[in-house]
Amino acid sequence: DDPSEKDSMFIIFGENQIRFNMFMPGYKENEVFENSMIADFKDSVFYILDVRKKTYSIEMLGSRNAGIEFALSNFKKTGQILQVPCKEYSGEMKTKEGDIYKVSTLVSNKHSYMNARDYSFMNIQPAVMGYKIVLAYKSKSVNNENTMVMAYKIEPGETSSYFDLSKYKQK
Repeated sequence: DDPSEKDSMFIIFGENQIRFNMFMPGYKENEVFENSMIADFKDSVFYILDVRKKTYSIEMLGSRNAGIEFALSNFKKTGQILQVPCKEYSGEMKTKEGDIYKVSTLVSNKHSYMNARDYSFMNIQPAVMGYKIVLAYKSKSVNNENTMVMAYKIEPGETSSYFDLSKYKQK
């Protein structure tokens, strides 16, 4: 009964790509929906995968939710995720519609990703800040709606198979 099997996000870091696999509970018991996307920094594209149909579509990297602005600062606060020391950055995220969210991140002191200085998944969830990997992200809207995403496992290893699209067809 691991909840990560029904409601989680896997983030896989490759050489020039980051893959995001999101798992969400379905409408029926034991039903799980999977959404997978790849941010490709080499070609500046964003792949949206349909893992069931083995197809994908392509968008320009950074086009989804364009116009979102982050203003995050480090106020010398720290935290820990999985016993990894992290710097806390906090501030605001502003949408192009003018909605403002209070946000904070915990950025690993031990895990780097040198192929992107800063990258936010779909422009709304920081994944890399200052070449360091974000291990936790929290947001709060003016309506008091909260989102919390936090790493619960870090697994080093070979990741190239996660980015192989040879069995997929473009839509």
